[in-house]
Amino acid sequence: MAALAQAVILGAVALFALVFAVRRLLPTTSTRALARLAERLDAPAQPRWSRRLGQWLRPSRTGGGCGTGDGCSQCGSCAGSEAPRPSGDAQPLVFVRKPADNATSRHS
Repeated sequence: MAALAQAVILGAVALFALVFAVRRLLPTTSTRALARLAERLDAPAQPRWSRRLGQWLRPSRTGGGCGTGDGCSQCGSCAGSEAPRPSGDAQPLVFVRKPADNATSRHS
């Protein structure tokens, strides 16, 4: 019984992590998939509980839009792939390789 409870809990945690990763890394794809699922659940032939769940899951259309950085690319009017440069005192990072230590110099 304990092994079953452990498997259910671990499965729920893994599913939550997968959903979180997909929504974070693929926001447009996850929104489209959620909209399709909500549309199927909210079909007129579905039972009442299914329609309510579909209405609850439906993504809002108020978020996003041009300039929000959500990567919608729906209208095709987005500027090129060149991102705006930050203003102010932003400086690029410069990495310098550290010189290798000689093994003989450490043991002297």
